[in-house]
Amino acid sequence: QWVIVNSSCRHAFESNGGTGKDYRTALICIAAGGQVLPPLLIYAGKHLINTWCRGGLEGAHYGVTKKGWINTYMYEYWLENLFIPSTSHLKRPLLLIIDGHASHISLKIVNLLKANQIICLMLPSHSTDALQPLDVVVFNSVKHDWSKLVKNHHREGNKSIKNSDFARLIKKLFIEKAAFSPTRIVSSFARAGVWRFDENAMCHKVANNTSIYPTTQSSSIHHVPTNILQPRLVCATPSM
Repeated sequence: QWVIVNSSCRHAFESNGGTGKDYRTALICIAAGGQVLPPLLIYAGKHLINTWCRGGLEGAHYGVTKKGWINTYMYEYWLENLFIPSTSHLKRPLLLIIDGHASHISLKIVNLLKANQIICLMLPSHSTDALQPLDVVVFNSVKHDWSKLVKNHHREGNKSIKNSDFARLIKKLFIEKAAFSPTRIVSSFARAGVWRFDENAMCHKVANNTSIYPTTQSSSIHHVPTNILQPRLVCATPSM
């Protein structure tokens, strides 16, 4: 096939249509005890391709939406087939803290929460950067780890991150980089004032207008983390 490229380009590795932007979503959930659930990875498309799921983290789930963003259907799937089975052994009632995204509310979600004795706490708008544990500590470090993975991916001769690369890179983020280590997770809940509960956590952030993001160094030996909760049920893969 022939492609049209700029005269300064001697070799065309691949052609992209539209804006050239690809959107993917990784739904991550952590627990105050230091555990993390396998992610739900969402791609943009109509059908899920087998190669997009290869080399991924054990227990991870995959799905597709029109734009690669989470929607109510995918959140319902995650709650029913990943979160609830992975936490079925924990004492009830169980507290689930979420942000106010529109996809998090539906009649099915409410019924699932009630049936499984899950109390859902929705954080106020514009407060997640101070109150949501993932935002307070973990994601700040994860961005740094992910940046390193992407740079190494490009050094290996890859011009972009394809859907077939994404699951494998997410696995490296969990295992090689230990991005979701128990230390980071526990620090996240403590810094947000969720556990141990600190009623003055938000006051301190507003007064100081700053946040502290501790980081940890991951080991060069890539042991599989023992804090990844696995679903107790085998589930089908969703698509839209």
